[in-house]
Amino acid sequence: MKIYDQDESYSILDFSDMDVKDIMDLKISLVDALSCYVEGYKFMPQYRAGTFDGKKYFFDVLPDGNMRIPKGLVQSIIKLFRKHITEEYQPLRKPEYVSTEEIEQFVETLDLPFPPRSYQIEAVVKTINDARKICVMCTSSGKSMTIYILLRYFMSKGMKGILIVPNVGLVEQMFGDFKEYNFKNIDDFVHVIYAGKDKNFDKPITVTTWQSGMRMHEDNFAGLDYVFIDEAHLAKGDSLTALINASKNCLYKVGFTGTLPKVHADRFTLSATLGKSEKIITAQGLIDLGFATPVSIISMYLNYPEEEKKIVKKLKYQQEVKYIEEHYRRNNFIAKLAVHSTKMYGNTLLLYNTLSHGEFLLKLVLQNKFGLSNVQVLEKITKMRLEKALELDPEKLFTLTPLTPKDKKLITKYMSKEEMEEKFDTLSNYNIFIIKGDIDGETRNKIRALIEAVDDAILIASFGTVSTGVSIKRLHNIFLCSSTASSIRLLQSVGRGMRQHKDKSVVRLFDFIDDFSKKLKNGKMQNKNHVLKHSFNRLDDYIEQGFPIKEKEVDI
Repeated sequence: MKIYDQDESYSILDFSDMDVKDIMDLKISLVDALSCYVEGYKFMPQYRAGTFDGKKYFFDVLPDGNMRIPKGLVQSIIKLFRKHITEEYQPLRKPEYVSTEEIEQFVETLDLPFPPRSYQIEAVVKTINDARKICVMCTSSGKSMTIYILLRYFMSKGMKGILIVPNVGLVEQMFGDFKEYNFKNIDDFVHVIYAGKDKNFDKPITVTTWQSGMRMHEDNFAGLDYVFIDEAHLAKGDSLTALINASKNCLYKVGFTGTLPKVHADRFTLSATLGKSEKIITAQGLIDLGFATPVSIISMYLNYPEEEKKIVKKLKYQQEVKYIEEHYRRNNFIAKLAVHSTKMYGNTLLLYNTLSHGEFLLKLVLQNKFGLSNVQVLEKITKMRLEKALELDPEKLFTLTPLTPKDKKLITKYMSKEEMEEKFDTLSNYNIFIIKGDIDGETRNKIRALIEAVDDAILIASFGTVSTGVSIKRLHNIFLCSSTASSIRLLQSVGRGMRQHKDKSVVRLFDFIDDFSKKLKNGKMQNKNHVLKHSFNRLDDYIEQGFPIKEKEVDI
């Protein structure tokens, strides 16, 4: 078997120098090596009907009987089938070799505001020399600085390319980071593409989102030398396939991520597109080097009465989640602990999944902070919302922002000015904030800036709004108020607190684990509930990252 490149996206497995019998035997093994089961295939109607075998295949059979595979899988095939290869594989183009000393000298010309770390230099050198790579760099390790050095190096060599990020917010954040790194005349060299922006690659560096990038015609990619993907774990299979087809001339295809997907098919797809992954730096490695705040995991096992265990035993997953999110004693315990932890240690972030849960937590935090039993929160002052809130006869009404003259005019139709001043208050007066999906990026940045200036803030936010791109250094406590089975979401949440600040020596992560299982005399568990099973995945992640873990039990 011979292997050669069709282009920079695909390679050919050529069997023309083999006997027919040997070809058949080898192809059977290759099909197995170049396929994997997709997640949940056993539950798919097509699989149950016998029309789908549950596998995703990473090859095409060509009319001449040869096989075409994504170039990212070539090295794996060489390693697995070395004895069948009759000629040494020669890539279509070889990447330029650079030494660490050369990159260090180049970095000195960039006038960076602070020197890059040794592992960032290592990542740059390996990326240039390997051409295809997935760099696994934990949150807070400085991916944007690493990417910036690479982009500037390629620009110095006359190359042109694209950096793809998950969303518009990160396009702007990356552009802002580059400015902070002293990229002079940045507008002459960097173009950003998202809704409403011109879709062209006229400048050496283009930063765009997946959505905008995939809408561009394949011909737009013809003149590019490299494609970089930030937060590569978020890339979907169809998008990656489209990227392979579009970037056939790009020698350099590189991904950056904090953690790889646990689903084998997703990991396989990333490797097929971008090549092998390499762990550059882990969270604990960053801490050991003194570049990140130490993390302390506090696993809070919440034990429930027997009668409630019997109820939850019969519930499906979504029903169980709803039961937990609406459970007063459970969420009130979390809110009370959040108020106490903020007072004792500093700023606290409460993470939730559903909006209704976040709003419930906000009310309970307010009640515990002010010793009240009935509070209401109004996002906006409208006649309907105000009347509905007043019907509940609250002791206190909180608004997200200060009352406007228009708000006050409406409120004084229902009460005197003195009553309004006594009953109404603003969350931000007490450094309490909530971030939801509909809050714009500018408002989020204002909240982040306010939190950085105080040490008694409580931020209630959805996992989705802080999983990427939200950086708060002055963060002392993180509460996982909702269960998650996603390693990526979990480690990004931990990373929110690892950023260093002069006023903190450790970040505490409180993982609330709802245990409705039955304990047997031999110490084993029976009837493990859904979210309890999720906690086992998180425990594996904590151990893999090397985080110290404390376990506590609380009766709810």
